[in-house]
Amino acid sequence: DIGVGAAVALIAAAALAAGRWPKAAPVLGIAVCAAVLTHYTTLPLWLPALLLAAAAAVPGQRWRAAGGLSISLLLCGLLAHHFLRLPTGHELIGVVLDGLPGANSGAARPGDALAIIADRALPSLWVGLRDGPALLLNAARPCHAPWGLVLLAGGVGLLGRGLPTLLWPGTKSRWAALSSLPVGLALASLAASAPLLSAVQAPERYLDNLAPVSALLLAAGCGAIGLALGIVGALLLSSRFSPGAIGRITEASLPFAVVVLVLPCLAWPTPMPDDTAVGLYLAENAIRRQVPDGIFLASPAGELAVATGHPWCSWPLCSAEAPGADPEACLDRIRQACGQGQALGWVTLPGWKLAGAQDTEQRALDQWIADEQPALQVIELGSFQAQIRLLPAEKPPAASTTR
Repeated sequence: DIGVGAAVALIAAAALAAGRWPKAAPVLGIAVCAAVLTHYTTLPLWLPALLLAAAAAVPGQRWRAAGGLSISLLLCGLLAHHFLRLPTGHELIGVVLDGLPGANSGAARPGDALAIIADRALPSLWVGLRDGPALLLNAARPCHAPWGLVLLAGGVGLLGRGLPTLLWPGTKSRWAALSSLPVGLALASLAASAPLLSAVQAPERYLDNLAPVSALLLAAGCGAIGLALGIVGALLLSSRFSPGAIGRITEASLPFAVVVLVLPCLAWPTPMPDDTAVGLYLAENAIRRQVPDGIFLASPAGELAVATGHPWCSWPLCSAEAPGADPEACLDRIRQACGQGQALGWVTLPGWKLAGAQDTEQRALDQWIADEQPALQVIELGSFQAQIRLLPAEKPPAASTTR
């Protein structure tokens, strides 16, 4: 979503500007608040914005920068609560569950949300911690840039402008290189959700929304590396390759060399999409070809409707409203809820496990529809399978004639 990515970029830029010019922090706080309120995924980013403003300010002005930003955020939040309709906790839980593959909000009660997320995240948390940063950097990776260079620039981006201070003659402390580390960490905190998103296998568009953060880290890393190389060249030329200068540069460059040597040892591979990601992409193209525009799309994966521009048919459990309802009666209820009996796009994902009772009901309904309506297209890729159908519109009841 370009709008969400722009909001994240605005939050980062305004917070950095508030740290650089603390007097303007109250005005910049309004921009941060407006960006935070644009989407439910940006609502928690007010805290990283405060951390970033405080980290970017000079030591004597950090409270002033963070305080000015806090006042604006508080006043703006109160006005938004009074004049705007903010999502309730129940609605936020439903949206979060809709973003998780196989966890439909219509099937889970709000109290089950944490259990569903924990059940999805905990078994693969280490994988998320490993792949989340890689996927985040890959979201802003320039075309044809070597993956090793991207990893190096992203890691050095946490130090940013602090790295070249190692090479300045007369540096009092080697710890001066860490002076900008709080800024890098605060900037990275804007994308703190990346490992969790990767662990729960959320759609890639959620990580793509955080691409401005990785772009800023990559830019800071490339700038630091370029400036460090320039300083090395200037020192060598000015001292005419004297042994003392070479020794000083070698000593100062040791931390940089450690970064260069350690990052490849982490063996982070280039993020490659799995069968599900590629299969969903193929399903998107099939839906665009087979399902006319404007028709509701019934699919366990809501991202298919979002990606193809179709209104998503997300229905509650038929058994909750009409216990014992057969599949045909359930489909009639779905038709009335989505499109008032018009044609309906139907996507079957056999390997897509839903939550609780909805999984059993969904599979029974899919099987009944498969027996009644042939698939327009079947997609099979490894462990992924999808069936695309177009259910015709209901025939209106015949008009009765009276004599």
